[in-house]
Amino acid sequence: MVLQPEMEALRDNAPVPETHFMFGQNCITIDNPNVLPTPNPLVPFGEKIKVKPRRNGDHRNDDPTSGVELSNIFMPHVTIRTMEGTIRENAVFVNQSNEGSHLVASCFFLDGHITTTLKGSQNGVLVKKGYQTLKFDPHNEFMHWCPENRPFNIAHVSIEPDFLFNILPDDESWSSLLKERVNKQQRVMADVPPAIKAAQHQALQNIINCPLSGKAGVLLIETSVIQLMLLLVQSQFISETILVDKVSKRDREMAEGVKEYITRTYLGDHTIADLAKQFGTNTSKLMSQFKKNFGVSIFEYISELKMDYAKRLLLDEGYFVSDVSRKVGYKNPHHFSVAFKRKHGISPSQLRA
Repeated sequence: MVLQPEMEALRDNAPVPETHFMFGQNCITIDNPNVLPTPNPLVPFGEKIKVKPRRNGDHRNDDPTSGVELSNIFMPHVTIRTMEGTIRENAVFVNQSNEGSHLVASCFFLDGHITTTLKGSQNGVLVKKGYQTLKFDPHNEFMHWCPENRPFNIAHVSIEPDFLFNILPDDESWSSLLKERVNKQQRVMADVPPAIKAAQHQALQNIINCPLSGKAGVLLIETSVIQLMLLLVQSQFISETILVDKVSKRDREMAEGVKEYITRTYLGDHTIADLAKQFGTNTSKLMSQFKKNFGVSIFEYISELKMDYAKRLLLDEGYFVSDVSRKVGYKNPHHFSVAFKRKHGISPSQLRA
């Protein structure tokens, strides 16, 4: 395979509103799984990139990835991989073994660019110098394209979902969005990668060039990873959160309007279809939003209002049970008595007596 992106648009970190590719037959494939964390103490070491030999084209004796330095830092729940250098041929990074596909991964681009596509897709997401992205690929569907002779410097973090969820706040909707998608095994990748913040640059330096050693070094790296991930998740999901919050606010206002209307007109004839039409929604959303916001169904709320009104008529105005039954819309006094006792714990005749 060969990668032929629009190189003019990609040079000098120029913005690319839409990236197109043509896939041929002359591209090296690099096995690039998420590196699994280890329960052992912090162990920094380097390893060589594994390259799958090309099946077509001119075979050289030299390794086109020889100019790349790769090292890992292993921690109990997190692995940090740094990759720096230049690949002399167009390359694609693929998780050939499916290893670590259950992990949440993030990439921080200090230099260079890579474009991520789904297998078989002609369009992708460009992540370039100064930007970051959070990825979750439970079905191993992503391919990462790297142009030839373009220097890159990438910090890649693989993190166990449970550990990540424990450090994310419970009261933030942007945190809930990520948790929901990971728990449902849904793919995660930003269409518009967020920029790396100044605080994250400092955290990356604490990790890559840790000034401390031993337990102090482990603690500094771990807290730096937490800082990186909190800011990344917030940055990547904040725009979606704003949209979700706007939709939720609109639905909440609709439900409150329905409740206010019913409170004034509960003695009238109401159907779900009529209410949905009046408030510009469908019956399913009307019922679900009302129950979500007030904890009872629309008809349960109407019944509560009617039974409170019936109690006032019996106690304060001395109405007979049969008269009250008709006033609150019951043709059968027995059905009214059952509903009244369910609400107040006493039958209407006993209350009146």
